[in-house]
Amino acid sequence: MSLIVARLALNAVSELLKGTSTSHRRPGLRVKSVKFEPAKILAATERAQKSVHVRSGAYVRGVAKRLIRKGRTSRPGQSPKSQTGQLKKYIFFAPEPSGVVIGPASIEGNPAPGIAPIGLTTETLEFGGKMTVTEVFHKGRWVRRGLVKSKRSLPTRTRTVKVERRPYMGPALQHSLPKVNEFWADSVK
Repeated sequence: MSLIVARLALNAVSELLKGTSTSHRRPGLRVKSVKFEPAKILAATERAQKSVHVRSGAYVRGVAKRLIRKGRTSRPGQSPKSQTGQLKKYIFFAPEPSGVVIGPASIEGNPAPGIAPIGLTTETLEFGGKMTVTEVFHKGRWVRRGLVKSKRSLPTRTRTVKVERRPYMGPALQHSLPKVNEFWADSVK
């Protein structure tokens, strides 16, 4: 499809420069021949596409990381706050031929005892849902295990909690769209 568009655009420019177009005549300016090399145009387009995917992936990842701040708990509907710093560490991007994948990595196992695997946590934060947490009784209250540093054995409990949406990847993408569009400007050279 892009090859057809490129040929149509090149034909229009050729007609304009030859002076045969009735709407935009330029006296004294004539083109004898136009060399169209589709392989070079497609190669330049693919190079630009890869570059833009890497730039836009890095930019959206940075915006997503900046939306996650340290703190106790965020309100539903706002970006999540990170108590351990794990959430920011696992946001990556990976360019692909058709685009770029940006988001938190799903990892097997627990990053810390008593904390749900990152993949489950991030999906639950973005879309809402239920997850199981392990808590310890520390200084008169129940606290998520992994947030308490204690050498002695503490009473524990496991419970399922409902987590409201705290999206951060969707808002990061929406915030980044104008800048990502700028990356495409003059990218094919």
